[in-house]
Amino acid sequence: MPQTTVRPLHPDEWRLYRSVRLAALADAPEAFGSTWAAEHAFTERKWRERLARRNTFLAERDDAGSRR
Repeated sequence: MPQTTVRPLHPDEWRLYRSVRLAALADAPEAFGSTWAAEHAFTERKWRERLARRNTFLAERDDAGSRR
């Protein structure tokens, strides 16, 4: 059975955060107060600052257990 883990993201994980955030903005733009274009233009520094100044969590699902 798949396991889901929720964990905080840290500034050094900015690339992962950027990838997930931009995918969500592309998939459901109406759910956000920003746009894909605006956030796509963010610099590495901006992504790191966002993670450093607020609690941001990521839910990850481990599908390895479901392949048995």
